[in-house]
Amino acid sequence: MRFWRLCQHVWRSNWSGPVFGFGFLAIVCGFAYLAGARQRDSGVTPDGLYIDPKYLDFGEVWEQEAFEWTLLIENRASP
Repeated sequence: MRFWRLCQHVWRSNWSGPVFGFGFLAIVCGFAYLAGARQRDSGVTPDGLYIDPKYLDFGEVWEQEAFEWTLLIENRASP
């Protein structure tokens, strides 16, 4: 019976709603972040295009009128 009264007190208090709401929001954001991290680590964009990271490192670029760089882009989308 004491546990039930404690639950009623906590649920009716002014701080319980915001605390539970913030906790729920933090959990949802955590899952969304982890799902996005898995997508980023795969190297494949949502539309299936893939660029090897070695092609994205072009070192230091000096200011000039034109800069040309060749990228190898693969389409890894399943048909």
